[in-house]
Amino acid sequence: MADKIILNERLVKTVTLPQSGATLEVYASLTVGDLQGFNPEDTGFDNAIKVLPRIIKSWNIFASESDEKPKEINETTISELPVQDLTHLMGEIEAFAAAQKKT
Repeated sequence: MADKIILNERLVKTVTLPQSGATLEVYASLTVGDLQGFNPEDTGFDNAIKVLPRIIKSWNIFASESDEKPKEINETTISELPVQDLTHLMGEIEAFAAAQKKT
């Protein structure tokens, strides 16, 4: 029998967003499920908003100081990020994924 393959083991990177200062943990790779809703005819931002909720593992973005749980990671909350943060995050994810391919 061949070696055991563990499919759910994904590398994680911590990213700090420049404008908001939020800290996120993101996965280095995509799964087939992560690409659900991806449309090659949409803009990069449209696809990012659809895919990012599936590759952000966690973040420290809260609705208010009194909240004990971070905001849910979904398309709506991703859409609330400043554009500078979104472009920085996408660049960090792409660089992280590319570095993993080289190893």
